[in-house]
Amino acid sequence: MEEEKIEDSEIVVRVLSVTDIKKDGSIKPSAFKLRNTENVPFEEYISVFREAVDTFNDDYEKFTTTRKSASVKCRILTEDLRAVKFSITLGLVTFDVKADPTAYKSHAGIFIAIDGRNICGDEIKKIKDIPDGEPVPPEVMQIRGRLAKVAQASMAKNG
Repeated sequence: MEEEKIEDSEIVVRVLSVTDIKKDGSIKPSAFKLRNTENVPFEEYISVFREAVDTFNDDYEKFTTTRKSASVKCRILTEDLRAVKFSITLGLVTFDVKADPTAYKSHAGIFIAIDGRNICGDEIKKIKDIPDGEPVPPEVMQIRGRLAKVAQASMAKNG
């Protein structure tokens, strides 16, 4: 099956919890973490929903009714994510958005790559050989922080 292309002009929505928003209204970097838990081993992407897909409203409603806290729509222009390129000690970081309609037709993911290689879960901890329970490496915080800034700027432009 051929992968569906997500256009740069498409808006994706990250569902945030009210706890993902700081008192000043800015988005916390932790809102963009790749999970590595017993239930979700090494998450490969950060989940988003595609507004352009005809089932978006139904998918969003179904997803948000399963959450314990109130949800906030974080609308991000795909082009804003793909335009990001920055260096960390491990290499050049880029973002991409790809469709993944397995759970919901409008579901997609923000993929993170370092030097063109997709990373997942707490893989940076493994790359740097940091044991579980240790603080999050600064490289991870840089990536999360950049995603939060891109999302904040995109929301300011696109509502």
